Amino acid sequence: MEQQISESIKAILIKIALELKKLGWKSESQSNEIDIHQNHLGMFKESDWDGQHDLPDVSVVQGVDMRFKKNEQNNVYFLTYESNYQLFVDGVGGDDIKENGDLDVDFLEHDVSNMNKIQKAASQISKDISEEANEKAHTFAENSYSEWRIYNSGGGWKADRD
Repeated sequence: MEQQISESIKAILIKIALELKKLGWKSESQSNEIDIHQNHLGMFKESDWDGQHDLPDVSVVQGVDMRFKKNEQNNVYFLTYESNYQLFVDGVGGDDIKENGDLDVDFLEHDVSNMNKIQKAASQISKDISEEANEKAHTFAENSYSEWRIYNSGGGWKADRD
């Protein structure tokens, strides 16, 4: 059963999402509106990892699905998230990787007005997921190198040229 969260905690989640928007993240909703669905809030960010040392470039979509979990003993809320990395190399294909994470920042209901804590949470989420996306893109580029070289040396796959 999904835990219900208070309006104050929902407001904190929305404020974290607004801070993530300032850092280049977008809402998963089609209208780009911030939408909490069943106590979850999803955001994504697109980026490109530039191939280094002759490695292929990787298109990356970083996603995060955030929610608060409440410690019933002390009424502290912990932000947990699932990160999703969609990686793509032209001519090779893609990979989709999911992981779970926890934030080192906890919240109480009265923290709804604590913008320093909210900004710290958003910054940490963005930094942690972006760093992990760069590592995963580099590994994916290394693992895709041989197939990518064959694709590029022949002018692409035959199906791409037809």
